[in-house]
Amino acid sequence: MEAIPGNDIPRQVQTTIKVFPNPFNDHVRFVVTAPGGGKGSLELFNSLGQKIKTVFQGRLQPGVNMFQVILPSGKSAQLIYVLRIGAKQVTGKLVQLNQ
Repeated sequence: MEAIPGNDIPRQVQTTIKVFPNPFNDHVRFVVTAPGGGKGSLELFNSLGQKIKTVFQGRLQPGVNMFQVILPSGKSAQLIYVLRIGAKQVTGKLVQLNQ
């Protein structure tokens, strides 16, 4: 009988962040998956690099972490989110639409 490879080999899981809905009006949810916990932060910046909001700052738990933020609606804007966990950094773009 032949062994099926891959079932007992651990995979390296990377830190990921999912943002929805994107584009959004005033509510947005962040789902952070971190293979290991650690001190971290999730911040939002405008296109000029100015910090708009700190969504989270503290100790992230291993696994899935969820954060929701409400931003005042205004004119359409493009935001940048920055997730830092230890020495790792994940960034992405977020679009806010006016209502």
